[in-house]
Amino acid sequence: MKKLLSIVLSIAMLFTFCGCNVHQSEGKPCADGHHSFTKYVYNNDETCLKDGTQTASCDNMYCSATDTKVKPNSKHSPQVIFIEQIDSTCVKHGCLAHYECELCHTFFTDQTATNVLDKDGLVLPLGEHQTVFVAETKSSCVSHGLLSHYYCDVCGGYFTDQSAIYKVVLEQLQKPFSDHVFNPYYTVDVNPDKYGIGEISWHCVNYDICGVRKDITTVTREDLPDGWIGA
Repeated sequence: MKKLLSIVLSIAMLFTFCGCNVHQSEGKPCADGHHSFTKYVYNNDETCLKDGTQTASCDNMYCSATDTKVKPNSKHSPQVIFIEQIDSTCVKHGCLAHYECELCHTFFTDQTATNVLDKDGLVLPLGEHQTVFVAETKSSCVSHGLLSHYYCDVCGGYFTDQSAIYKVVLEQLQKPFSDHVFNPYYTVDVNPDKYGIGEISWHCVNYDICGVRKDITTVTREDLPDGWIGA
């Protein structure tokens, strides 16, 4: 009886330790706790502070279970380089001077890689705007003048104060178009020497852009002063 009981226990243990192979022969996943992991692949995720990991898939091809464990003594020695401070601008955060491991990009405050520095601890606050004063400009019939203001040539922002506290948009600085300003002399628009009847008018000083003229007058050759030569 004792011999029979021993045989039964041995078979049970065999199924416990070899359950993965049994299920593989049956073409289905392993039961929970009956996996077999033998082919571990290194994940190349070590740092200079901790060992890396290795992962294996269950030996049963029909099972999707995986196992990950630490690979002892796999962490590398720190390979540190010095990174100089990068100053902030008004649009981009700067970075404190520090040491960095070239292999795993772990940050340190010292060359001996003793004091670890969190990445967020490297970030400098945004810098101040670099403002320049822009004097008021006049409007014309074709362009808006601008009120006096301060302009940051780093971010392209407009401000009403030198400290760049009060930000405005360009449209808030624009002045209305001015009235047209006309030349003090007339322009012959149609040559009477060629057509018998000509045309003169007074052009806006920005006529080439706005195309505005006034006091359009029909003339003959006799209406034009002596010495006038038609084009």
